[in-house]
Amino acid sequence: MNLPLAVGATSRTRHTFLTHIAGMTLSIVCIVISFGTLSCNRVDGPVNVVNLSGSLTGFITTFDENGVALNRNGVTVSLEGTEYTTTTDTAGRWQLNDVTAGIYTINFARDSFSTNKLVAQQFIGNGTAYYGVQSISKKPRHVAFFDSVVTDYAPNDTAVRIYGKASEQTPLGFNRVVLIFLGSSANVSALPANYNYVFTKFMGSGSTTFEDKFTTQQLQNFGFPRGSKVYMTVYSTARNYFRYADLQTGRQFYSGLSDNGSAVKSFTVP
Repeated sequence: MNLPLAVGATSRTRHTFLTHIAGMTLSIVCIVISFGTLSCNRVDGPVNVVNLSGSLTGFITTFDENGVALNRNGVTVSLEGTEYTTTTDTAGRWQLNDVTAGIYTINFARDSFSTNKLVAQQFIGNGTAYYGVQSISKKPRHVAFFDSVVTDYAPNDTAVRIYGKASEQTPLGFNRVVLIFLGSSANVSALPANYNYVFTKFMGSGSTTFEDKFTTQQLQNFGFPRGSKVYMTVYSTARNYFRYADLQTGRQFYSGLSDNGSAVKSFTVP
C-alpha cells in the first residue's frame, strides 16, 4: 500500500511511517521544520522527567500569652511527614534547602508554645519560595471554666445564658479571649472533628469573668434544633491566637489555646 506523503518527504520518512503502522514499539518524535516537510527522530527508551528542587524561606515572630514580642531564634520549622527541618536565627529567619517540588504542610514549633502551620502549600521548585512572616504564641498559663448555665424563657427571646470565669485576672492594659466550643456529643473539644461551632468571647482589662447568650434561633442556625442537647467546653487563649485549616473536616485548628478545655457542660435547646 502506498501512502501519500507531504511534498518534499524523503524515502526514509516514508519508511518511518510504514514502520510505525506495522506495530513496532518505537517512539517517534516528529517536528514540522518547514512547509510540508517532516523530520522524524527515533527515541529508544523512556523520556527522563526532571525532579525540580529549590528552597523555602520565611520569618517567624514569637509572643508571650499577653502579646508581648519575644526572641525569635530557636523555632523549629519542618515539613510535615518528611525529614526536612531547620531552626530560626536571631532575626527569626528560616530556610530549607534542596526541597523537591511538591505540596507540603509547614510546621512551626517551640517548647511551651502552640504549634502553628501553613497547610497544603504548593512548592514548584527551581528557585526560592518566600512564605512571609508567621507567628506562634506561648500557651496561656491561665484557664477558663463555666460558672453557670441558665435557660431564659423570655417572650420572643428564648436563650441560653453562659457565665464563666478565668483563673487569673486579665492584666491591666490588655484583653484576653476565651473560645467556647459547641458540639453534639460529650467528647466536644477544640479538635475539628469534635466541635460544630465556636464562639469567641473577649475579657477586658482587669476582668476575671465572661458571659454570653445563645438564642434559640442562633442555635438552630448552628444545626442544633429545639429539644436537642448541646455540649460545650471553653478554652483560654493567648492574646495572639491563630488558625489553620483541617483538610479532613473543613473546620479550623486553633493555635494559642490552653492544653485542655474546661469540664464539659450541657443544655437543651429551648
